Amino acid sequence: IAALMSFASFGFLLALLPAALLGFRVAAALGPAAAMTWLILCSLAFYPTEHLPVLFLSLLANALIGHRIRSAEDRPRAQTLWLSLGIAANLAGLAAGRSLGSVPPGLSFVAFTQIGWLLDQRGAPAGARRFLHYPLLVLFFPHLIAGPILRVRDVEAPFADPATWRVS
Repeated sequence: IAALMSFASFGFLLALLPAALLGFRVAAALGPAAAMTWLILCSLAFYPTEHLPVLFLSLLANALIGHRIRSAEDRPRAQTLWLSLGIAANLAGLAAGRSLGSVPPGLSFVAFTQIGWLLDQRGAPAGARRFLHYPLLVLFFPHLIAGPILRVRDVEAPFADPATWRVS
């Protein structure tokens, strides 16, 4: 099973990093959504190909559960139920992967970032989060191995600031 790309590897230094920077420069000229999409695509290149289906399924499931948590803002018991389900599903996925010996460190990091994201959905209005913020928060390759686990409250303001997505 392929490991995560290393920041010190030639593949990262000679291919992914230059492509990410040059592509970001082009995408940023098209606007924040293009820049975020480009960074998400570059981040996906960091993961072993055989883990992408599980990663996509995990992103989709957590996005749906997060939506349910936000939609139940006036029903705390329903929020707690959805939050508990999301945390349990993420931990069960990690446990299953560990028992099969197939969870690279980056995917466990993704699971814990998603748990943090689900926790942050409590108290967030139903339409508060922008669509591309979630996968970028979870997948963004520079923080993937280096850490720390990011929380929505730490990156929401910079993500929403148009200046973040302009090359300077």
